[in-house]
Amino acid sequence: MRTLKGLMGWWFPALLLTLVPLSTAWAAGTPAGTVISNYATLAYRDANGNALPQIQSNTVTTIVAQVAGVDISPATSAAYVVAGASVVYHTDVTNLGNGSDVFDLTSTAVPAGWTVTLYNDPNRDHALDVAEQIPENVVTSVSLAADSSVGICVLVTAPAGAADGASTPVTVTVTSQFDTGVSDAGTYTATVQTAVLSMMKMASPTNPIPGDVVTYMIMGENGGSGTAYDVVVTDVLPAGMTYVPGSMRIAYGSGVTYDAATPVTDADDSPDPADFGVTAANTVTVNWGDSPAGQTGAIFFRATVNSGVAAGTGISNIASVVYSTTSGGPLLAPTQSSNGSITVAAGPIVTLSTTALAQTGQPGDSLLYAFNVTNSGNATDAFNFELSNTLGFTDIVWLDANNDGVPGNDGDLQLTDTDGDGLVNTANLTPGTVAHIIVVVVVTPGTADLSVDATTVTISSAIDPAVTGIITLTTTVHAPVLTIVKTVSPTGAQPPQTVLTYTVTITNTGHGSATGLQLIDTLPTNTTYVAGSITVDGSARTDAADGDNAAIQSSSIVADFAAIGAGGSSTVAFQVTID
Repeated sequence: MRTLKGLMGWWFPALLLTLVPLSTAWAAGTPAGTVISNYATLAYRDANGNALPQIQSNTVTTIVAQVAGVDISPATSAAYVVAGASVVYHTDVTNLGNGSDVFDLTSTAVPAGWTVTLYNDPNRDHALDVAEQIPENVVTSVSLAADSSVGICVLVTAPAGAADGASTPVTVTVTSQFDTGVSDAGTYTATVQTAVLSMMKMASPTNPIPGDVVTYMIMGENGGSGTAYDVVVTDVLPAGMTYVPGSMRIAYGSGVTYDAATPVTDADDSPDPADFGVTAANTVTVNWGDSPAGQTGAIFFRATVNSGVAAGTGISNIASVVYSTTSGGPLLAPTQSSNGSITVAAGPIVTLSTTALAQTGQPGDSLLYAFNVTNSGNATDAFNFELSNTLGFTDIVWLDANNDGVPGNDGDLQLTDTDGDGLVNTANLTPGTVAHIIVVVVVTPGTADLSVDATTVTISSAIDPAVTGIITLTTTVHAPVLTIVKTVSPTGAQPPQTVLTYTVTITNTGHGSATGLQLIDTLPTNTTYVAGSITVDGSARTDAADGDNAAIQSSSIVADFAAIGAGGSSTVAFQVTID
């Protein structure tokens, strides 16, 4: 039973208003004293569709009031106790209100000879340790911040000589001091019997990540004075876990480890006492048989945390045992073990859409390498980018928000170092989110033809930097390689008035284009240019600078070429007369 008072709801409309939900869920809503402020913004255009400056409304403010709330769990529990001995009920008191509060704890009167004492459980191990069973640890009230909890052990002691089957319900009431009208109660019933089975459930590790294997151990003991008959232990596998086939083991005695225990099969194959999923679906069942007074033993099994279980998820696991106090007699109500709970830890996983990309580019080109980074882990995570280039090229990392393969438009974001660790990074990505990334590699001008740059991009988790993904971007440079060869005809010694023909051949032997070429060939002394003799690639050109890409200027032949592609060539020829 849970009690909450004073909760109210509200709503409001907003125009072009973006609401960002809080990341923390509070048991009774927003913490008391929280200031809630809100305003709206309006974007609009004129009649011709021109964007005008946004306008903003006034800000409205609400201060959240405190409400009280409390829960004691479990609400009911029952156990058996030997006459003259004690039984401990493990409870949790939780402040469900939205502000700090003090809660008074009271228990109902019990019959003569019975005693009830409430102890604090500071280490939250759901066990009343000897060191905790002291007067200084007796608790009558607890102070709790909003949404926090405390463990309480309810110690009920039966009088010596109590009759077998005698039963005493004890009600523990928790009341808010902030609002005494708010309370919650749990009822815990102790029944005297001669055989008393108790179980403790443990899990290791207690903070696994998805994919980890958890070993569960159920420790059982007959703390009564008689034999427990027809003992059957069952353990339903909790959601989020998958049983590891063939992992069950059984041991007798205390202090036994998994490795030292005896393996049993999953099948229903008597005399093997155990099975998984046969007697009951998704359940470990062990037909222990009869358990004499003082006997201890352990049942082990293993399960894997399923992929996709969110970080922070608590997974409870409680075993049950049924038995009879007489041979062949009726079974008593089930007794539950302590909670072998685990809390799933963050398990970051970086998934890349590819591990290698390759392109060719010319000096000065900005090459776009697009790939996807997916948060395949179970927790919100950000990802850091560390880039290294073998040729020292410049890199820019973009988040391609619209996934169009073009950086810098429609919401695209150039990634920067927002956390001060020297690496550019994404914002937080929820599990399953895909980030479309473009790495722009700028080829340094002057890089030699067929040079190869390997850009290594290492993407690491902000939660665990050891979790990485690596992609290699290979850039092969296609640069121009030009040669220029000049010939004269006729060759050899020539007399005055001989006409000489000069031919200049430009050849691009590289893999990239050469652009903006200009050839200047100054006329040699003791010669006179033959008017109208210029040709380019065999076609005549005028001597004037009239746009036909060749001219005679200041006693020089000048020829311009927009580009000479890879493997291409051009020739310029002209004539002079020896003076």
